[in-house]
Amino acid sequence: MELHVKYLVAIILAVVVLLALVSLLTQSIPVEDVELHAKYQKGCQILARNGCDFNFEVDGMEFREILEELGMREEDVRKACCTT
Repeated sequence: MELHVKYLVAIILAVVVLLALVSLLTQSIPVEDVELHAKYQKGCQILARNGCDFNFEVDGMEFREILEELGMREEDVRKACCTT
């Protein structure tokens, strides 16, 4: 009989761990951040082609506004995106 109790406890622990992992994965990256990062990537490509001029929109949003919401500085973006 003890063997059945051990299996039951193992199954319950596995379910708890699985639920915790699902909860963690669904809460780790908000959808808005994913969309902002996609806009940033698109903007980075535009920036590389337009001579590093930050005055443009990406999907209806000013590129500088995207950077501000992501907490990024223009100097860092210039280094990452602009070609020399």
